[in-house]
Amino acid sequence: MKTKLDKRTKKVAGRRWPCASLLLTVAAVLAYFAPGVSQAWAYERGSGLSEAWRYITCHWVHWSGEHLMWSGGVFLVLSVAAEDIGRRLYGTCVFISTLLIPMGLRLGSPELATYGGLSGIDSALFGLLAVSIVRDSIAARKWTGAIVVGLLSAGFTAKIGFEIATGGAVFVNSTTNMVPVPLAHIIGVATGVVIGLAGEIHDRFSRSSKACLDRCLCAYSVSVR
Repeated sequence: MKTKLDKRTKKVAGRRWPCASLLLTVAAVLAYFAPGVSQAWAYERGSGLSEAWRYITCHWVHWSGEHLMWSGGVFLVLSVAAEDIGRRLYGTCVFISTLLIPMGLRLGSPELATYGGLSGIDSALFGLLAVSIVRDSIAARKWTGAIVVGLLSAGFTAKIGFEIATGGAVFVNSTTNMVPVPLAHIIGVATGVVIGLAGEIHDRFSRSSKACLDRCLCAYSVSVR
């Protein structure tokens, strides 16, 4: 007879270590403490194709310990949760948001001199998790998760509104380099939501296709008897 503890232990044992989340977080910490890395990795308005790596590395640049603590800490929490949902969706979300955010900043905020931090990817992971939690809540007809997501989304929207209205950050003291970039957060959360919805559509299509194939094979086996 299996107890609840046995089931819980089996579930925990079946989970994989969030290796990608840990490695990416450690990379941000090392980049902060390594001399000269912030200047070499940050997104800069004048950087061209010869410094294209900045479009990727800028996310792991932080301007202060406080910036790293908030941006990197939130990233670790959201990243571990998203990686636990599924590494395929998680990897897609991180990869695409990593590319889209600096591209969007170059087009939408050409006056922005420099950019760094994981908050844009944080926003993407939040969007991805929000879609997943709401989907599971609807499927289970348990609305607590959906309500929590709604409250967090309202807070996220209020945070962006505050940053747009005041030009200041909510959690981190603004410095010469560390100024909030709401556009990065908007691009990020939109990317996460779209990827989450695309993953849901893909899963439904796969289940529907498998069910259709099973019915066809069953009908064929009956007809050849």
